[in-house]
Amino acid sequence: MLRVCALVVALAVGSDGFVTGPGSLSLSPAAGNHLCCASPSLRSARGGISMMAGGDPESKVQNPADVLITKTEKKERPRAAKRAAQKAKEKGISGDLRNKLLEEQSNPFRKFRQFFYLAAAGSASIGGFIAASRVVAALTGVPGVQPLEETVPNVAIDFGVVAAGVGLWIWEDKRGQANMEVLKENSGIKNKLSSLEVEMADGTVSTLQQLQGAYRPVLLAGTASEVTRSINLASRVGNELKKNDMLLVPFFTDLDDDSGGWQAMKDSSADGMWDSFLARPQGAEAWKDWLLAEKAQVQQKNQEKSTNIDTKAFDKLLRVFVVRRDGKVGSRTVGPPAWPKLCATVAAQPDKDKYGTP
Repeated sequence: MLRVCALVVALAVGSDGFVTGPGSLSLSPAAGNHLCCASPSLRSARGGISMMAGGDPESKVQNPADVLITKTEKKERPRAAKRAAQKAKEKGISGDLRNKLLEEQSNPFRKFRQFFYLAAAGSASIGGFIAASRVVAALTGVPGVQPLEETVPNVAIDFGVVAAGVGLWIWEDKRGQANMEVLKENSGIKNKLSSLEVEMADGTVSTLQQLQGAYRPVLLAGTASEVTRSINLASRVGNELKKNDMLLVPFFTDLDDDSGGWQAMKDSSADGMWDSFLARPQGAEAWKDWLLAEKAQVQQKNQEKSTNIDTKAFDKLLRVFVVRRDGKVGSRTVGPPAWPKLCATVAAQPDKDKYGTP
């Protein structure tokens, strides 16, 4: 009976909720009411972007100078590179270890409960073996042993505790593995996001990871008409966007070539550049892969919540991703954002919060 009470106490500890990162996906049915076609007047060369994508391939400048390397340097360079790689490996934390630490942080009592389950099962197995030997002795007619009406219930209780302890340990382990898979998936999507490339107004090409700490990218993914309409609305608060280091990155899901719109903005500008709060996506395939990963994550969450969403209609919606300075996605919304309100919200953010740098 003491072992049964111990299991009850262990179960009373409860399960910890799984903690996710900042920002959550919000799919409001009313978001579709904000979607409408852009008027012809909004498709001007300067304010609108009716066609986007593509770009001249980046020219690579090679150094014509020949470098003389001695035999000693040839031997030392691989060794130095190996030592530098080893130091970098020791300094950084691997992705698997980081995910494991995050999972343990979100469920700090899981290991304790698993240890308690195994301890209870081990203790009950010893007690069950002793009780079973007494049953065998009683059946064989050994004098002076405990009667069967007392030993048989003890054996049943002991082996019941063993089965319950092992089962609960397996259940906790499966939950931990499921949370690890979610963390790995989120980490993979984050890595894809940070590796995406954009072209700045001055012609330089950078990854989103290289822009961390300096900009807050706002990714707009959708059809050309919806993205164009949102960009035109954002241009009204262009100074506020620049003041808050917000960088708008429009990606058109229904266009294979959007170079015409970007070139038209360059031609209509006095300095030959588009607005500095705009950046042009580079590498359409990488952007499509990231959007597909985001879409799969949305579908998985909807299945868990038993929510049915028309995927074809969802692809036509404007999806907005506000990325923080630290590279994490701060919010995901559907439909054109209220740009003045978004700028005010970003301006009110602290220098640091519990997640990092907003």
